Amino acid sequence: MKPWLILGVLIVALATMGSSCVNESFIIPVNIPLEDEYATNPGGSWNDTKTFLIIDEIPESLGSDVVGSRLVDIEVWAVNPPPNAVVQNGVASVNGIAAVYFSGSGAQFANPVSLLNPGTPPVIGQNQPGIDELIRVLDQFLLDPDNTEITLSSSGTVTPAVDSVRVRVKITVQADLQGGD
Repeated sequence: MKPWLILGVLIVALATMGSSCVNESFIIPVNIPLEDEYATNPGGSWNDTKTFLIIDEIPESLGSDVVGSRLVDIEVWAVNPPPNAVVQNGVASVNGIAAVYFSGSGAQFANPVSLLNPGTPPVIGQNQPGIDELIRVLDQFLLDPDNTEITLSSSGTVTPAVDSVRVRVKITVQADLQGGD
């Protein structure tokens, strides 16, 4: 018990005397999901857009402490797809520029399909100009977090034509938050 008491006193002493090893700031990585859900119309297609400020997706108490960000993954899935459904011509875009294309059976999209692990055969693939646009927006966010908007959109079809099949697109960004002094 004595060694723990001595260690505790030492840490308190270093913290109150201004030791830089205890009082320096630190980086905390936080995952930020940028996502939306799209419902098919009676013809089995969807085409929808959502625009929002990235800062609104970060807890308010942490928003002013962002010092870095990076793309982690993009995932696509259908929410409770009919077993015989087929997703065709799916595309998810960032600011109007296609970032990923996807297609496959309802069974392949019953769980999130990752851009990092597209499956066999691949059911999701990237479009570099759209990924570059996403990275540009993330860089802009670091310069002007209070005013950086992003527009996510998705379109495609589900056959046979089924009304209200929901397709989700989730872009996970990791933000580095500055902690400490």
